[in-house]
Amino acid sequence: MVDADIYREPTPEEKKDFVDLRSKKSKNVLTKFVEKLKDAEFEYNQARRPFCYRCADLDFKKQYQDKLSQLENTYGEDIQKTITIDVDKIDLKQYANPKAFKFGKWVNNVFKSNKIRVASKKKAVVNGVATEIQYGWTYNLTCQKKGCGIALDILFRDEAAFLKDMGMEEKERDKLLLDNPEHQAMLKEQRLTAVKQQ
Repeated sequence: MVDADIYREPTPEEKKDFVDLRSKKSKNVLTKFVEKLKDAEFEYNQARRPFCYRCADLDFKKQYQDKLSQLENTYGEDIQKTITIDVDKIDLKQYANPKAFKFGKWVNNVFKSNKIRVASKKKAVVNGVATEIQYGWTYNLTCQKKGCGIALDILFRDEAAFLKDMGMEEKERDKLLLDNPEHQAMLKEQRLTAVKQQ
């Protein structure tokens, strides 16, 4: 027998207990939150800013379990539980606060790695030869709330702004930016402009 997709409209009696899994109304609280969380993570990654997905997820699941146990205590386990948490009112900005992250890899407040960044490279063909080209740095960050490790790719052109946003002192920033060819080119251009103006 040939496999065939046959679709028929459900009868009114069948529709009585029918839940359309594709409709937005049928999504439960967890599904809505995961969608919002993934959108926020994508947005912060595009902006090259740290975001602790794990902390946001764990905090929401704890809030969800607290509501669930509260309903079980109130109504018992046999009652159908409908948990209402307004996902739209949850503020995820607190999980992207630059002050909530430390540079480097930390475990239980012990510094585990002195490499706060490693070279980000991509493969390219230059003059017919396959080679790797560095386009930026991958910064290792640790969330101070739960110790989550985060690796964030920063392009050369975004590095100075990223370090400033993260609250790094100017001396430390300047040391790190010595390895940034785009930053060095910008400084050279500024020096040339200053000399021409004199």
